[in-house]
Amino acid sequence: MRELLEFTPGNLFPVQKVDHWGSLWNEQLGCQVRFLQGVRWRHRIVESGSLDNPNLLLLHGFGAHAEWWARNMANLGKSFHVVAPDLVFHGKSGKDGWDRRDWVRLLADGVTDLMDVLRWKEAFVEGASLGAHVAFNLAMRYPKRCHRVILSTGLPHIRSVDDARVATRRPNSSYLAEQAIRQPSFETIRVWMQKLVAEPGRMTDEMVELRARLYRDPVLNTSMRQLYGIDTKLPEKKIYALEEVNSFSPSVLLIWTEKNPGTSWKTASQRACMIPNSRYHIIGDAGHWPQWEKPEEHDHLVAEWFLAG
Repeated sequence: MRELLEFTPGNLFPVQKVDHWGSLWNEQLGCQVRFLQGVRWRHRIVESGSLDNPNLLLLHGFGAHAEWWARNMANLGKSFHVVAPDLVFHGKSGKDGWDRRDWVRLLADGVTDLMDVLRWKEAFVEGASLGAHVAFNLAMRYPKRCHRVILSTGLPHIRSVDDARVATRRPNSSYLAEQAIRQPSFETIRVWMQKLVAEPGRMTDEMVELRARLYRDPVLNTSMRQLYGIDTKLPEKKIYALEEVNSFSPSVLLIWTEKNPGTSWKTASQRACMIPNSRYHIIGDAGHWPQWEKPEEHDHLVAEWFLAG
């Protein structure tokens, strides 16, 4: 097993300290929200930064949308040309072509479809939670399109002697998430989303209401029911053979948290050791949303990993 080294950022790219976080609109002041039509899917994106800056893609987590990154867009836009999309099958992006047996590849195909319409040959890529699975699949299949990669609170499933249980274990849907999709009220969604952060008060009412409005949309609700396997079989877990992972070439930074409510750091580090060219950093006092709970620390890590490496 490879040794997993810690990444400690320097001070080449400090980010602005924010003493008070306002509304999503204020946090994304100066950003652009627009729709783009790709060859296969329509994409809704939030965009920030000069076209002359290096390209950065931010891929959100399971069942979410581009506003996952609302507190990061302005700071990161100072150093990057940042695009945060609604992944396909999510938010207001396209939802055609669902296949529960190959859905992770389809999500990654959605990213390449977006990159093509943006005319991006390559980009830095950060994926969080489900977005980490998508980013890994993208970089595995198209390494020349990914300079470097960040996987935040999410890791690919790797079949190996050390992790044999992945081969047979079925994915588990979150009970709270299922309830939120079946009955997308403010209260059911707030109970679920508060579990994503280390302190319940960190999840704002505005973010909860945004998710509730999205989930009340019949088209999106149908897509969410597919993703969570509510009316049909669960989506099949994408599992990589260790031999496949050994060929992974982009450098990877794994961002984990002290209080991640799902996979522990001990388990995550065992799996991360199997990924070549990987390093890690743990963000303290954060749950599953470090980009939201600790945005300055997150953005500092991102800038230093991508630009100073």
